[in-house]
Amino acid sequence: MKHKPSGLSIRVESERSQTQNYDNALALLRARLWNLKNQELSSSRDQNRRIQIGSGQRGDKIRTYRSQDDIVVDHRTNKRTSLTNILRGDFSGLR
Repeated sequence: MKHKPSGLSIRVESERSQTQNYDNALALLRARLWNLKNQELSSSRDQNRRIQIGSGQRGDKIRTYRSQDDIVVDHRTNKRTSLTNILRGDFSGLR
């Protein structure tokens, strides 16, 4: 049995009956097509997730908070401000 759109072909000769072989081949073909479709969906979902999340490296950071030095650095604008101002809710130093 061959699935023309995907090119998958299945051959089953475990039973003496042709109809049982056909049914087994059809079930196996459905399972393989289902697995193939799931792999495509999960790979596209994973790719979209990686694009949105980024690599998680230091260069992906938006801000760095250094409590020891009382500094907050916004890497998008390259501006620095005091951590105490940020904790008070004053983000005007980062704009």
